[in-house]
Amino acid sequence: MTDFFREVDEELRNERMRSLWQKYRFFIIGVIVFIIGATAAYRYYIHYVEIEAGKSGDEYLKAIELSENGKHDEARKILAILEKDGFGAYPELAKLRSAGILVAENKKEEALKVYDNLVADSALTETLKGFVRLQSVRLAIDLESFDNVIKRSAPLMEEGNPWRNLTQEARILSAWKAGKQDEAAKWVKQLKDEEQLSQGLRQRVLLLEELIIAKGGTLPQDG
Repeated sequence: MTDFFREVDEELRNERMRSLWQKYRFFIIGVIVFIIGATAAYRYYIHYVEIEAGKSGDEYLKAIELSENGKHDEARKILAILEKDGFGAYPELAKLRSAGILVAENKKEEALKVYDNLVADSALTETLKGFVRLQSVRLAIDLESFDNVIKRSAPLMEEGNPWRNLTQEARILSAWKAGKQDEAAKWVKQLKDEEQLSQGLRQRVLLLEELIIAKGGTLPQDG
């Protein structure tokens, strides 16, 4: 008797499944086809991204090599193409490299304009934008007033900004050049008190301290 009821129960379940299949088979098949198609499209996209990023990366490295060998015009041609058709972040990186070439050619005013345009580009990540802004601050030391350098550098001086210490270094150099030795000395003292300062930056700060003292500046005393 138990086997009979089990068989009846299984038959009912099978009948229910057949009924559901008849009612929803097209929907189920559609979902399966969609999942397969979406997976295939995603894999194709990943493959496409890898190929295009690889192409742009190769061209970018070629431009770097050319510029480092002094072949600036040839590098510019490649960078111009990348600025227009490069994949991912390569258009912005190409502009950044183009500005670097202008600096190497001592065309600092033109380079500063490129940096400023990049800073205004909403496509840039905050980290890259910070790096570009730092380059503009460093160039501005030779091109603009001390007050303008301070204004340019203000966003980088916020607490926790990864470019803060390097920006402080640029501010010190700007103050030193402007004859503001007390201001420069104060910032040198602040940097020297930083515990997490790279060895290279710490050495440069000591050199700046010597330059300030040579011009009559005095570092604030502790306490």
